[in-house]
Amino acid sequence: MRRKSALAGGLFLVACAAGGDEPSDAVLSTPPPLDVDDAEEVATSELHSDEPRHLEDGFLERLNTERRSRGLNELPVYWELAAGALAWSEQMRINGDLSHNPDLHSIAPAGTWSSLGENVGRGGSVPSLHDAFMASPGHRANILGDWDYVGVGVVEHPGEPIWVTVAFMASDLVGLEAHLPPFRDDEGSTHEANIRAIAEAGITVGCNPPENDHYCPDDPVTRAQMAVFLVRALSLPASSADHFVDDDHIAWAEPKINSLADAGITLGCNPPDNDRYCPEDPVTRAQMAVFLVRALSLPASSADHFVDDDHIAWAEPKINSLADAGITRGCNPPAGDRYCPDSVVTRAQMATFLARALELTP
Repeated sequence: MRRKSALAGGLFLVACAAGGDEPSDAVLSTPPPLDVDDAEEVATSELHSDEPRHLEDGFLERLNTERRSRGLNELPVYWELAAGALAWSEQMRINGDLSHNPDLHSIAPAGTWSSLGENVGRGGSVPSLHDAFMASPGHRANILGDWDYVGVGVVEHPGEPIWVTVAFMASDLVGLEAHLPPFRDDEGSTHEANIRAIAEAGITVGCNPPENDHYCPDDPVTRAQMAVFLVRALSLPASSADHFVDDDHIAWAEPKINSLADAGITLGCNPPDNDRYCPEDPVTRAQMAVFLVRALSLPASSADHFVDDDHIAWAEPKINSLADAGITRGCNPPAGDRYCPDSVVTRAQMATFLARALELTP
């Protein structure tokens, strides 16, 4: 099989002093884009592996092999760089455009870097793209440069070439590689930054105790989980009550459910009796609106933001209040005129709703 590998020239961003925001006198070096005729046979497993991290590790191993062979320091992965590199690779694929990240200066927190570099490419396989990088003076200079950290982001989809971004960083700070992302299963999610934000705020600790290195972003939010999220987010006091008859078997959630009821955020799930909470039921977007509007004491709305919630009289006013507050923007971008009230909320989506509601900085 023959494929074309396309490379955008290596980008080098230098700050005159360590740290800070984008330097006003940044120097950009962008060698001309390079097309490489890739005549090698590409294995299907390499093009479409089940685990994209396999491809990222492939780039990292080849990069560090080149450096070791020349007596240079190996580059550890700094996860902020890796997350930014992955996000840019995905953006290039969406745009269908091989280009450098115009916001490279913000790929790592201010104060952590003194210089940054970036290689981007598109092609059939890890070996062919790496060889093309090494054959291009600008990209080779980045691979063998005076860096301290690296981040690799690879995006692949069946039947398409792979897109790669390799971000390099020089820093006076040591040990950044030990600062790991809170979860391993949310890479590439559009909600990743907000998942991280609620983790840093102590609202979530993960979904797979005791390791808790997974967030389970695609799982539905249950009513029990919603209680835990909101009690942590609002720092609600402990409760001595026992409001419901159907949550005794969920020891990790029952106290939070009772705190939520004490605060008037939940009334139960079986009116008019309301002696049940239905803790294992998934939360719909309509229910989520009611939970958040009560929790945040949002004001009533006179707007009618969406066309698909008129049949849910008990939730429509709350949905409009949520939209007034900017916590929801609808479910059908770019139109944003539908709310999908009967759809189940995923844990990833809930992270974004909470981050917006609490004005958490990703």
